[in-house]
Amino acid sequence: MKYISILTFNVILLVLISGCISMQQMQNGMNEIDAFWGEANQKIISSKGTRSYPNRTNDCWNAAKESAIQLGFTITEESKNSLLTAQALTPTPFTVDEYKAIKTIEEPMMQAIAANHVGKFYSNFYYLDEGGKFYVTVKVQITPEADDKSSVRVAFQIDPKEDIKGFIYGHNPPPESVRKGLEKWWYVFENNLIKK
Repeated sequence: MKYISILTFNVILLVLISGCISMQQMQNGMNEIDAFWGEANQKIISSKGTRSYPNRTNDCWNAAKESAIQLGFTITEESKNSLLTAQALTPTPFTVDEYKAIKTIEEPMMQAIAANHVGKFYSNFYYLDEGGKFYVTVKVQITPEADDKSSVRVAFQIDPKEDIKGFIYGHNPPPESVRKGLEKWWYVFENNLIKK
């Protein structure tokens, strides 16, 4: 009981010393993180998110569908030979260890951005989900090119599984997860395309 009293006192003292922050400050931190991630992701997708293949759209679409399922996604929307949308809970498409490596890179940067709005102490409330609280969506667009070639474009977004009242999350995943997610996607996709 004494331990609980000391812990309670320490928490109250910490709150008094550190001061209170508003929900708007918390939101501003999230907004800046999302904007930063969005800008970085746009560059990654521009340079690594599209590839051309000497295959017909039907073969690319079948390989994309098979790849999404193999990586742990569930198909949520499909338009034969042109568009595929699939969704899964975090940390898909990564293993637990792969996701920890992403957290090691991204969390400190995320918290440094948040600290500009909420201070160092409260920036610790910004952390990457350990798994299962966010949906990861992969969108694959397949476009026919001349001579039976196809262009395949891949993009990712995240959405919270449950909304927090008064707080809006962004849709941009951490850039390192986009980088690693594309690497994983293209590896599986190209292996499946070879089989077609």
